Amino acid sequence: KKHGGYIEAPEGTIAVNIPIWGDAEDNEIYILNREHSYEAIVTPPTCTDQGYTTYTCACGDTYISDYVEPLDYIRGDVNADGTLNASDAIFLLRYILMPSRYTIDQSADMNGDGKINSGDAVYLMRHIIVPYIYPLH
Repeated sequence: KKHGGYIEAPEGTIAVNIPIWGDAEDNEIYILNREHSYEAIVTPPTCTDQGYTTYTCACGDTYISDYVEPLDYIRGDVNADGTLNASDAIFLLRYILMPSRYTIDQSADMNGDGKINSGDAVYLMRHIIVPYIYPLH
């Protein structure tokens, strides 16, 4: 912004007045360079989607970089500890009762009935004991 022959610019901006006429009121203002100050927001990967980092500058410039491949996962390993065991059935029950406190990065419908309820935790436990009779859906 021009204010009586002075320029007001964001911090880090290098600007110069280039006169096109002899009168200071008619100067053109060109911004030659601006140092960017980016804030990084990390979106972690899930078992199905890539992770990435979004960089946003105060000037409005934004870009996405630093992609991370989706996580490897074991179907039914809802607590994401790398093993399929009774802890997963317990975690699934906690998720069903308190979904805002416990999150799952994969489908919680273990028995394939289209519903997420305690029956899925029971089915998951059955799968852990006899997986060939109770396959995960």
